[in-house]
Amino acid sequence: MVVSEAGPNALSSYQFDESGGLSLITGSLGDGQTVLVDALLGTGFEGALRPEMARAIGALNAAGARLLVALDLPSGLDADTGKASEPCVRAGATLTFAALKPGLLVPAARPYVGELACIDIGAPRTLLAELAAGA
Repeated sequence: MVVSEAGPNALSSYQFDESGGLSLITGSLGDGQTVLVDALLGTGFEGALRPEMARAIGALNAAGARLLVALDLPSGLDADTGKASEPCVRAGATLTFAALKPGLLVPAARPYVGELACIDIGAPRTLLAELAAGA
């Protein structure tokens, strides 16, 4: 999804075309004050990217947005190990939910994560403590 100061009628997004590939729908993005939001892949990602995801990530990285924000973790980054796929979203900021994922804190992941913030979504603290302890 793309958010622009030009308003909701100027949004761009990805869609699956008839062949199952991803294509970028473009529109007027106003004065270039564009923020791209990466929410393609989540914490369950591991291994190799499917070709359509690799193309989408490549397009996000090449879009030249003022800011690229990853939700939960950059697409293509392993949440547990911090290992980056090729390609991997290079976010300027990552907003992760509930708790920090170990892979976000690995030094090699820093170029993909950017600035990091953890957002409280109301998960019970006892549950988060149990998960952190490996229960």
